[in-house]
Amino acid sequence: MRCLSDKGVMLVGGKEARVVGRISMDYTTLDLSGVPEAVAGDAVTIIEDDARSAASIYAVARAAGTIPSEVICGIGARIPRVATGQEVAVEVLTRRAGKVRGRPVRVAAQ
Repeated sequence: MRCLSDKGVMLVGGKEARVVGRISMDYTTLDLSGVPEAVAGDAVTIIEDDARSAASIYAVARAAGTIPSEVICGIGARIPRVATGQEVAVEVLTRRAGKVRGRPVRVAAQ
């Protein structure tokens, strides 16, 4: 979400990395000064399932000035979804060594 420019938080190697500058389409710049061991290709957690995390759906919604459901609904149509009971599985694709890998992430529906 563009409104998270200069105030969003993501996780790199489980450590917080602040968004710097303007979020633009699929591109986001993170301040990695607090994650000196980070290297190109590391996985980045955009939304975490731990409610206490700075990257939780609740923290992201609060920073965006909205509610968690709106954040989830704002995930673009290019990301596949599979509804399973009270949860929605969102497949997250990562690129490593030139291969695209997917893994489902479960987000509780409200």
